[in-house]
Amino acid sequence: MNNEERGRRGVLFQRFPLDTAETARRSFARLIRAYAKGLIDRDLYRDLVYGMAAYTQAIKTTRDDDLEKRISNLEGALNGNERPIQTRRGA
Repeated sequence: MNNEERGRRGVLFQRFPLDTAETARRSFARLIRAYAKGLIDRDLYRDLVYGMAAYTQAIKTTRDDDLEKRISNLEGALNGNERPIQTRRGA
C-alpha cells in the first residue's frame, strides 16, 4: 500500500508532515481528502483536525511574533536605535 500502514482503530494511517507552515497546510488538505474518501473514521478525523488546527495556530503566532520583532528592529533603525531585538533568524 505504498508506505501506508493500518493504524490503531483499524483505519488507514498516513504520515502528515508538519515541518513548515506549507507542509502543515498540505497535510491538512490530505487529511480532509482522506476523510472524504472514507479512509479515516469521524472520531480520529476530529482529533487530528483539532491537533493540526492548534499546531497551525502556534506556527502563525510564532511567525506573527517574528514579524513584530522585525518591524520593531526596522522602526528602531529608522529612529536611530542601535540595539536590535533578537529574532529566531538572528538580528
